[in-house]
Amino acid sequence: MRDSVEVGWEIAHLARPGPIALRLALCPRRRILTYPDVPSRYQALYKLCAVNGYRIVKDPEKPHDLAFHFQYQLQPCELPLSKPTVNRGCGDVSKRRVAEVFEEIFGYKLAISPTLFEGLMVEKPNGNHTFDGRVLQGPIKPDDIMPDRVYERHIDTADNEEAVDLRTVIYGQEIPIVYEKRRPKSGGLKDNTFAKIRDPEEVFSSTERSALLAFSEKLQLDYGELDVLRDVNDNRIYVVDVNNTPAGPPKQMSDADIAEALKILSPSFERLLERVEER
Repeated sequence: MRDSVEVGWEIAHLARPGPIALRLALCPRRRILTYPDVPSRYQALYKLCAVNGYRIVKDPEKPHDLAFHFQYQLQPCELPLSKPTVNRGCGDVSKRRVAEVFEEIFGYKLAISPTLFEGLMVEKPNGNHTFDGRVLQGPIKPDDIMPDRVYERHIDTADNEEAVDLRTVIYGQEIPIVYEKRRPKSGGLKDNTFAKIRDPEEVFSSTERSALLAFSEKLQLDYGELDVLRDVNDNRIYVVDVNNTPAGPPKQMSDADIAEALKILSPSFERLLERVEER
C-alpha cells in the first residue's frame, strides 16, 4: 500500500491521487515488472503506469502480467523473464549502433570520419544518458580521436537563435506524439527552455514516419523516444539518439499540457501492452 500511495501522490498535480492510490493498491489493472532497473518518478513509464492503474513490480519472483526490459546502462544483461516483455531485444542503443541503423534505413549518413570530414562535427560519448558532447571543426588529427566517443555531422536545426529537437515517441508501430523542444543555440544539450506537443502528421511526412517506425523496428524498440533533428539546409531528418528509458513528458511544459500528453499517450501505450501480451 505504501508504494501505491507514493505513486498516487507523485502525480497529484496531474490527477486525483486518492483514487489512483486505492486502485493501484487494491485492484491494479496490470502488474508490470521492470527489470533490471526501476523507473523513477521522472520517467514516462512511471507516470503512465500511475495514471492508467498499473502497478510496477520490482521483484521477478513476484506475480506480474508482463515485463519491461528497463536498463539505464548499456552493459549486456540476462533477462530472467518468462512473461511477454517490452523491449526484450532492445539492448544496444549506443550512438554507434543508432548511426549504423539510421544509415541502413534512411540511406544517408549521420556518422563521419573525423580525420577526413571538413566542416562542423559533433563529438559525443557512445553511451546512454550522457550530455557532454561538443561541436568541433573538422577535420581533426588522429591523435585527437577519443575511442569512447562517436563523431557525427553537425545538424543545423536553428530557428533564429534557437536549436530545435523533435522528441519522437515510439510505442510499437505508432508515433502517438512529438515534443518540440527548444534551447538557445549557444546552450548545452540539457538547456531546453521550451517544449510543446506536436501532431506527428504535422511534423513529419508519411515517408518520414514510416522510416522512423522501420528504424525503431530494426532496433527492436517497442517503447522509447527518438531525438530527431531536421537540418535547415537540406530539410532531411536525422535520428541522433534513442532512449529506451525516457523521462517525460518534458518538464518545460505546463501541468495542463503534461496531463494532456499523458492522455494522448495512454491509448497507444495500452495497445502496445496488448500486442506484447499476444506474442
